[in-house]
Amino acid sequence: MPDILLSALPEFLGSLCAGLVIAAGTWTARRLRARRADRTGPDAPAVESLPPGDGHAGSASRPHEEAQ
Repeated sequence: MPDILLSALPEFLGSLCAGLVIAAGTWTARRLRARRADRTGPDAPAVESLPPGDGHAGSASRPHEEAQ
């Protein structure tokens, strides 16, 4: 009986570790998605709705020296 348990132990530990890795990856992905959704929530103003002259309009089209 102990021989069977000892031979099954590596497979059991491998599957346990695989489950833990999948759970940790899922938790991390959900947390990152929730954080990204909080930053770009429905209350956040869209770039197109910003008023002109606020310093954002056209800054990407100017050369690097003029932008600074």
